[in-house]
Amino acid sequence: MRLLRAAAELLANSAGSAVSTRQITQLAGVTAPTLYHHFGDKEGLFDAVVAAGFEEYVAGERDFAPSGNPLEDVRRMWDNHVQFGLKQPELYLVMFGNIRPESRPAIVADAEALMEEMLNKAAAAGQLNVQPREAARSILAANVGVTLMLIAEPAAERNLELSTMTRDAMIFAVSAAEAEGPRGKTPASPRWWWQLLP
Repeated sequence: MRLLRAAAELLANSAGSAVSTRQITQLAGVTAPTLYHHFGDKEGLFDAVVAAGFEEYVAGERDFAPSGNPLEDVRRMWDNHVQFGLKQPELYLVMFGNIRPESRPAIVADAEALMEEMLNKAAAAGQLNVQPREAARSILAANVGVTLMLIAEPAAERNLELSTMTRDAMIFAVSAAEAEGPRGKTPASPRWWWQLLP
């Protein structure tokens, strides 16, 4: 676990530069043979960092009893995602913050699949006005963006209301249940977060 944490921290702080085996083993307080024994090589360790992070992420996303309202469960998945990122920012940045142009990491596809799984239930209940896959991509993109923005801010200055407002606006945007008000009337558009700024 020390090697995984050390590798995750160094990758998150590398700003795209190479991370050496020596840096990892020094930070973890172990020798290079220990790394090779457990992970084969440095790339094997990096793969393990992402795999461990995703396992933890999945556990958090699934660790609640369904409410019976799929869109409410999507809200809870959003909040779990943000809390995961804020509790383990170095790991989150390795998983979601090092995406390069024309490269779509499997981790992103897997996270979308988790969201799409819940949105399929919402679609079956007649609660969506777009396809579940489209809704999942849109919601996850906003979820990751908000989480990265909050991570970048000093902990004492984080305004979690930004997450709540963006979450609700995204769900409003894909929701058939919220697209019409009482007696078929279309409600006013939600107030986006930038409209609430002074």
